[in-house]
Amino acid sequence: GYKFDSWDANGLIAELNNAVFSNNINTSSTFKANFKTSENSNQLVISEINYNSKADIDADDWFEIWNYSTSLDANLTSYYVKDDNPDHKFTFPVNTIIPANKRIVVVTNSFNFRKIYPDIPHIGDLGFNLGNSGDEISLFNSSNELISKVSYSDLTPWPSDADGKGYT
Repeated sequence: GYKFDSWDANGLIAELNNAVFSNNINTSSTFKANFKTSENSNQLVISEINYNSKADIDADDWFEIWNYSTSLDANLTSYYVKDDNPDHKFTFPVNTIIPANKRIVVVTNSFNFRKIYPDIPHIGDLGFNLGNSGDEISLFNSSNELISKVSYSDLTPWPSDADGKGYT
């Protein structure tokens, strides 16, 4: 991503480092804004998975992504997630930001998730469900580089309580 750095001097902008300026312009003038690349955290991990909810707390499938950087936000613009089905892909919208040391939940059904967890930040709808007997979730950046990947199963050594008993 990019963020504003400065304006080129043209005699009409008083504060060259301020992205916003106000002026009455009555002649032809050129305004050139300079941008610099912004640092972005790729310290991301898929940190929690709910693939088979307990019947009385069914928020549908979801997983959590944690930005474990202590100083950089993660801009997920054009990042995407896939599971083990090549037709399943969710691309994050423009300006999806995970602040430093914060998390976001990616959900299959926003309405159902909000009923159970009304105060938890989330994004969705994913467009596909996670496999109840096992699956793989992969997070890729906008350059198609793998950032995080997790596989799970409902077989040992995966905890059996995660399979329909309310645990994640």
